[in-house]
Amino acid sequence: MVKRVTHMRFLTFLAFLALVSILLPETALPQAQRAGGPCSYENYPGAISIIAVEPIPQPKNPSARLPYQPYRVIFTFAPAKSLANSLFQPTKAQELTLSGGTPPGPEFLKKYGIHPGASFKTDLHLITSGTCSPMVFTFHGIDVYDRFEFKKR
Repeated sequence: MVKRVTHMRFLTFLAFLALVSILLPETALPQAQRAGGPCSYENYPGAISIIAVEPIPQPKNPSARLPYQPYRVIFTFAPAKSLANSLFQPTKAQELTLSGGTPPGPEFLKKYGIHPGASFKTDLHLITSGTCSPMVFTFHGIDVYDRFEFKKR
C-alpha cells in the first residue's frame, strides 16, 4: 500500500510538471540564445584601410598570456556610397580583433596579408532594431574565426 501511494504521488507530480510546461508562456522562460536579440541590421559595402599594426605587451600574469605575440590592428572604413547614420563616424579608427575580441598574432597577420597600407573589401552592418552590437564589420578575405595560432601551444 505504501509503494502504491508513493507511486501515485510521483505520477501526480509528473502530471503537474507536464501541465505547468504546457501552460507556462514561452516568454517567461529564460532564453540565453536570445540575449540581446533578435536584431536587424542595414548593410553598407565599402573597404577598410589598415593604418597601423603594432605589438601589444603580454600581461605579466603567465596564465593570462596568449601563446603568441598579440598585435593591435587599426583601420578606417570608407563606405562605397554616402552613409548618413549617427552610429558611423567616418574619421574614427576601429580595431580589428579575432572572434571574442582577442588580438591577432604575427602568423595571422602574415596569412591574411594584414599590414599598414593594405585594404580589404568590407561590409559594415549598422543596427536598425534590437539591442545587439550596434556596429559589426564583415571583412572579405579575413576570417576572424580562424584562431589557428591558439592551437600552437
